[in-house]
Amino acid sequence: MDGGTTPSQANSPNFLARVEAARGKVLDQHPDAKLYYVKATTKNPEDVTSPSQLMEMEVMFRLDDGVATITSTGQGHEEFGPIDIRPGPILGNANLDWPISLDVSEADTLLKQQGHTGNYDAVTLRKPLYPGMNENYYFFGMVDGPDFSVGTESREVS
Repeated sequence: MDGGTTPSQANSPNFLARVEAARGKVLDQHPDAKLYYVKATTKNPEDVTSPSQLMEMEVMFRLDDGVATITSTGQGHEEFGPIDIRPGPILGNANLDWPISLDVSEADTLLKQQGHTGNYDAVTLRKPLYPGMNENYYFFGMVDGPDFSVGTESREVS
């Protein structure tokens, strides 16, 4: 275990396992829900050096008649609170392709291999509606300097 990892973090499920737990809970009640967006942050505003330190997670789904959001409870890495349903469309991104082959820890390694070793305060998984961006991306919200993205298929850092 490295010096920045607590025992609970070392034994925690990876990012995608947590997303899958949220998906399971939402799909049980809304089988046609489409995964739209995932955001992981810290409980208190602080910057981190590893995605395992981002313990809070919000997972959003597109429904036929609205939006479903589920948020981690902080009681366990795979435990989520009730599903919040809001009517109306959601705009800005495409639905995420699932399953995803690249976990956030691997994306973090690729980011650091490119020399981007600064701290970040959030990681967002989304699929932008933007020309040339045709895959899911992890977006790292860097504390100092520009944000960076890592493509989940291409594994390119930009």
